[in-house]
Amino acid sequence: MEMMVAIAGGSGAGSGNGGGGLAGLTHQYQPNAGNAAAVPYVLNPDGTPLLDHHYRPVPLQKILQTRPLKADVSTRPGPGNMKLIYMSGEVVTRTLNELFGFGGWSMEVREKNREQCDKDPKGRYHVHYTATVRIIHVATGSYREDVGANDSIDKSLGTAVAHAMKGAVTDAMKRAARHFGEKLGNSLYDSKFKLQHAPVTLRQALETHELDRNKATFFEKDRTRLPGAAAAAGSGTSATAMVKME
Repeated sequence: MEMMVAIAGGSGAGSGNGGGGLAGLTHQYQPNAGNAAAVPYVLNPDGTPLLDHHYRPVPLQKILQTRPLKADVSTRPGPGNMKLIYMSGEVVTRTLNELFGFGGWSMEVREKNREQCDKDPKGRYHVHYTATVRIIHVATGSYREDVGANDSIDKSLGTAVAHAMKGAVTDAMKRAARHFGEKLGNSLYDSKFKLQHAPVTLRQALETHELDRNKATFFEKDRTRLPGAAAAAGSGTSATAMVKME
């Protein structure tokens, strides 16, 4: 579940590197505090911000960029004796509820089509469905959309249709959700993702994310200020375009 929290200024208890505990955080992170910039944070079930191992509230954007926990990932046999890694529909739904909140997201089945329906000599129905699903983030109105497919074989036409249709919708839902971030399954599409290296705890996931970000982040020693950048900064003009990455 997420909330919009404003980062308030000041150096009250708990601020800075040496601060400790929740008491300081109630002063540092206040909902709707003045005109401070609002940042969406993940909430605990009791409505308080989820804190990391440094007692800092965890931004929604950050947790979406972490890899899924090992407990949230499953495997199944694939073609050529491959082991396919996937997240179940139940896990994806639970993760969406935990991050966005029960009323923070919605799902819309945009389209579903029966692509195939044949009866074999044994009297079994072979049914194949495709579906298009859209997942909407209620707070911002942004959405992700993707397609899914599933087939089913059964002697009952109704059962075959039901299983194929539900499977296609679930597949489309998972594929749409993964566009919101690595934690919702996007990282599973990376050929370098290995189940044995998946984080076991949220702390491990956050630490791995920070290490990965540091490898891709420019530090001040990597930056070269172009002529005129200092003057622009002093005049209040944005100097973003005047910083060159080496």
